Amino acid sequence: MQIDNSVDLKVYGARGELTKAILNNNGYDVLGVGDLGLLARGVLGVSDEFEKVHEVSFIPHHSKFDLYNEKISEDDGFNLIDMRTYDYAYVLNEIAKSKLVISESLHGLIFADSLRVPNVWFKRKDLHVGGAFKFKDYFSTVGRSSHKNVDKLSDVARCNIFDDWYSVDQGVKDTQEWLDRFVEENGTDE
Repeated sequence: MQIDNSVDLKVYGARGELTKAILNNNGYDVLGVGDLGLLARGVLGVSDEFEKVHEVSFIPHHSKFDLYNEKISEDDGFNLIDMRTYDYAYVLNEIAKSKLVISESLHGLIFADSLRVPNVWFKRKDLHVGGAFKFKDYFSTVGRSSHKNVDKLSDVARCNIFDDWYSVDQGVKDTQEWLDRFVEENGTDE
């Protein structure tokens, strides 16, 4: 990918190593790598002892929520989480109360990682213009490989469920460090 590097930019952070490499190859330095969604646990103040009331929560991509909402109910064994809200506490609490998260949404996976909830990527071929790039970019920061493509929610049992908290904890640490460097260099607007 080619970027117009005639623009004088200071890049403070990138979601992952793939984006960082593109920026570096185009002459831009990147202060740090990591998605700020990994810091969600600190926003909510969730403990590892959060009561699990949902066996499986499903987070559709925002553009597909209505479609799934018409077809899936609690009776099917899935708690449906709607990411189309400004109520981030609701979303984070619903994820934290889940034993397993299946997500089409990248930030559904990131929040589940932050909250240490085992999760799997429900990969749909027709969903994103950029394909799997943003997912693989994020995965590069938490030691996560791409998951198996699951065509049906009922096939989740054959998935590679992600629960490598050591790698996620390192991703959280790295993200917090570059954010702290940014604040140190630039101050805050508090």
